Amino acid sequence: MPGYYFYGNDEFAIEQAIYTLKQSLNINSLNSSIVRESKDRELRQALETALTLPFGSGDRFIWVRNFPAIAFGHALYPLLKGVLAAPLSTTHLIFSSSDAPTQLFKQCTQIRKFDRLPPWQTDQIHKWIQTTAIQFGLRLRSDTIQVLQQAIGNDSRALHHALETLVLYSNGDDTQLIPAVVGNLITSTTATALDLAQALLESNREKALRLLAQLMTLNEPVLKIIRTLASRFRLWLCVRSLIEAGQHNNAQIAQIAEIRNPNQVYFLRQMLGSTSTDRLCNCLNAILHTEFEIKSSSSSSSNVLHLLVFEICDQP
Repeated sequence: MPGYYFYGNDEFAIEQAIYTLKQSLNINSLNSSIVRESKDRELRQALETALTLPFGSGDRFIWVRNFPAIAFGHALYPLLKGVLAAPLSTTHLIFSSSDAPTQLFKQCTQIRKFDRLPPWQTDQIHKWIQTTAIQFGLRLRSDTIQVLQQAIGNDSRALHHALETLVLYSNGDDTQLIPAVVGNLITSTTATALDLAQALLESNREKALRLLAQLMTLNEPVLKIIRTLASRFRLWLCVRSLIEAGQHNNAQIAQIAEIRNPNQVYFLRQMLGSTSTDRLCNCLNAILHTEFEIKSSSSSSSNVLHLLVFEICDQP
């Protein structure tokens, strides 16, 4: 059975690598599952499922997150050993953990380590930011990279958020991304505005209200928040519309949606899940209506944004 063990202290890099691996395989969505809580009951169920044939066409994909150390003598050890040694080639079993693999995993799985660069390796961090920016279609000046490095350090998740913001801002012209501009763009509030959009997409009202409160505390301009939300939902609506129209080619979707890196389309597919174009369209309309209301009335901007959160999170 194809087995993988991804570990290290860079959780975001592990997630990205696993999604990339999944993209490279022939996986039927009906046979894809993630075990988020690695308790004995859930682990046993996942391991037993790994021994069954997948439904219909395609392979089975099981990702066990935050895998705990299971050593010899553990109640699940015999089952785990049997599963990893099983000849079933249609199941891909992935374990992720912050802990190094035991000898059993070293013998039976493909091992990959993902650690953040040490903060004192400044030259390596500089090269890492430069390389990652190129993957996003951005060619940044050395002094601009220095600004990013000071703001983000070795945090891969923060870098991903920051580069998404720069792609949106530059709109295809990365020559305008000079240090002064990037320094103003890449703040904690920029990432939080993107997180707010994600929370709204997930209809997570509690998280969205908490993030909105943080933005208000930081005096983030209301119209800047609205622009970020509108930009994200417009992109999601475009991608989802193409998917529902039967477009399967990520490169074609990227070209139409003006996404520089076609690999991002795969992650957008995962993010959008079963979200319908109707819901995304209704959310975008609500955001644009809120922008109009803020510009044309004397209502409290904070109150209007709170109402927007409730409206979007209540969308079916």
